[in-house]
Amino acid sequence: MQSVTEDRGTVLVVVLIFAVVVAVFCMTSLMVSNRESQGTYAGIQRDKAFFVASAGLHDEVRTLKDMMDASSLHRSFEPFEALAGKTVIEGRPLMSNGMVVGEYNVVVESVTAVGASNRDVTITSTGWVPSADHPKATRSTITAVLRIGSARSEVFDYVYFINNWGWYYGSTIIANGNVRANGQFDFGGYASTINGIPRFKELSSGVFGEKVDDGGVYAAWDIVGGGNVKGATSGEQHMHAFDTQIPLPNLTDLSTYEETAKLKNSTIKVGGTTLTDAVVGDDPGEKSNLYLAGSESEPIVLDGPVVVRGDLIIQGYVTGKGSLYVQGNIYVAGDIKYKNPIQAPLSNPDADSMQQWLAANQDADALGLFAREHIVVGDYTSPYFNTYVGPWVRDQRNSSEEDAGEDGIPNTRPGRDGILGTADDDVLEGDGKWTTKHYTAEHAQDGLIPEGFHIGDAIPGSGEDIDGDGKYDPGTSVTEFIITTPLKSDYWTGNVPEKFGTLPYKDLCSEGTTITRLDGAFYTNHTFAMLTLAWGQDLNVNGCVVSRNEAIVYGTDHAFFNYDLRLLQENNPHALDLPKTWGALKMVMWRSN
Repeated sequence: MQSVTEDRGTVLVVVLIFAVVVAVFCMTSLMVSNRESQGTYAGIQRDKAFFVASAGLHDEVRTLKDMMDASSLHRSFEPFEALAGKTVIEGRPLMSNGMVVGEYNVVVESVTAVGASNRDVTITSTGWVPSADHPKATRSTITAVLRIGSARSEVFDYVYFINNWGWYYGSTIIANGNVRANGQFDFGGYASTINGIPRFKELSSGVFGEKVDDGGVYAAWDIVGGGNVKGATSGEQHMHAFDTQIPLPNLTDLSTYEETAKLKNSTIKVGGTTLTDAVVGDDPGEKSNLYLAGSESEPIVLDGPVVVRGDLIIQGYVTGKGSLYVQGNIYVAGDIKYKNPIQAPLSNPDADSMQQWLAANQDADALGLFAREHIVVGDYTSPYFNTYVGPWVRDQRNSSEEDAGEDGIPNTRPGRDGILGTADDDVLEGDGKWTTKHYTAEHAQDGLIPEGFHIGDAIPGSGEDIDGDGKYDPGTSVTEFIITTPLKSDYWTGNVPEKFGTLPYKDLCSEGTTITRLDGAFYTNHTFAMLTLAWGQDLNVNGCVVSRNEAIVYGTDHAFFNYDLRLLQENNPHALDLPKTWGALKMVMWRSN
C-alpha cells in the first residue's frame, strides 16, 4: 500500500512541473506575440504615413502640371521660382471612405536653374498618421526633385505631321522620313511610299540615345487604307496606331521668340542691305508686314530668328540659318531654294549613317517658316486654287471647328469601338458647347494669368481651344487666305518691287501655280494650303510640314517629302530655333526616410 501512495505523489509533482513549463511557455508566447503585434501595428502605421506623404507629393505634381498648362512660355519659370522656400500645402487631410487617414504638408525647398530651359523643383512632403498633433503620431517624409522645362516640340521629329486626320491620297507621294497624325492616318488605298527613319530616345551632343523603333507611320487613332503602301517602313510592324497625341506649340504669344531674336541681334539682308532687325513692327510707326524675294546672285541672307507682327510674303533663294515667326499668314509666292542645300535623304539609315549625315550638313542653309495663322503656297487668287483647294478645306474630314471634344479630333465621338453610347465616347464633341479650362483666383494668386486675360477667361490651348488663342473658332474658310493689307509700300517693308502698289498678288508669284521646290521647316497651327500644277515635274519639300489641317493638292509626277535630320537637334549652334512646348515633367531624384 505504501508504495502506491509514493507513486501517486510523484505523478502530481511531474504534472505540476509540466503545468509550470506550459504556463511559462504561454507567457513567453504571449509576450512575443504582443511584441510582434506592436511591431506589426507600428509597421502598418509607417506604411500609412508613407502613403499619406506620397499623396502629398502627387498632389503637388498635379499642381505643377496645372501651372504648366496655364503658364505662358514667355514668363515660363517666374511662377515656379516664386514658390521656392514656401509651404504650399499645410495640414491637408487625406480622406478615404469619408474617414481621415492622416494629413500632410508640402514644402517647395528650392527651384534651381539647370541651363536656360530647365528648372529643378525640390519638394518635401511630410505625412502624419493619424495627425500631426497626435501624441503618438507616426511620420514619414518624401523628398523629390522634379524637372520642368521647355524644349523643341516633338512634332518636328516628323517629315509630315497633322494635328487632325492625316491623308496620303496619292500613289506618287514619297515620304523620306516618319509621318504622323494626332487623329486617323488614311492612305485611302493608294500606294504611297514610306521610307521612315529610326527613332531614338534623345539626341544629346550629337549622339543618339537608345533606339525606340525603326520608324514608319504613327497615329493617335487608327491607320486605314494602307494595304498598298510601299517603302522601307511599310510593313505591319511599322504601322503604330493608337499612339499618344503630341501637342502642337502655341504661337499666340510670340513674346518669348521676340526676346530670343533681340538677344541674338538677328537680321535679314538682301544684296548687302539690312531689311529688318529682330522684330518687324515693334517700333512706333514701323511697318508690320514683310516682303522678301531672293535671287541666286542676291539671296535672302538669314541670321537668327526674326518675328514678324503682320503677314509675310516670301520666295526665291535663301542662305544662312534663321526662323521667321509670323503673327499673321505666310504667303509662299514661289519656289524657296537653299543656296547651299542639304544632301539627299539617306536610304535605310542607322545611327552611324545619320550622325555622319548630320556632320556633313551642319553648314548647309536652314530656314524655318512658322505661322500663327495659315501658310498659303502658290497663287491663291488663281481660279484653279479655289477649284482644287477649296473643297478640300471645306471637307468634313478636314474639319477644324473647335467643338471636337476632349481629344481635339473631329469624327471620333463614337470612340475607338465606333459605337455610340459606350464608355469610350467623346461626349463633348458636337455638343454645341466650347469646353475649356478657365483662369481662377488661384491662378491669379500664382501670377499665371497673362496680360489681357482675367479670372474666368478660357486658358489658351486648354480643352477644345485647339489653336491655343483663347477664343472660339468655327473652322477654316478659304476667305482667311486673302491678304487683307493693301499691297503698298505704306504697309510693307523688305525688298518690295518698285510697282508694288499697282501689282495684283498674282503678278508677285514668280511660279504662279507651278511650284516645285520648298526648302525649309513649315509650321502652322491652322491650315497649310497649297496648289501646284507643274505637270512633268516633281514637287520636293526638303524639311517638314507640320499643321493642324493640310490642303495640299499637287499636279506633279511625284510629291517628295524629304526630312532634314537637323530638325532633331536642340541646343546646338547649327540648330534652328524651333517652336517650343512644355516638356514632360520628369522625376530626377526621389527618396524617403
